[in-house]
Amino acid sequence: MSTFAQSFTADLVITNANVRTMNSAQKQARSIAVLGDKIVAIGSDADTRSLIG
Repeated sequence: MSTFAQSFTADLVITNANVRTMNSAQKQARSIAVLGDKIVAIGSDADTRSLIG
């Protein structure tokens, strides 16, 4: 996942995880961020670190 700019913090960020995706280009990730009832980011721990508030 590429780095992205955002102006919000996630409600929930799970890091150091083993996330399986349905994306054939990125089958696994280490972190997931949720805002409300939507997944807003999946990637490395570094990718989602800025979403922690």
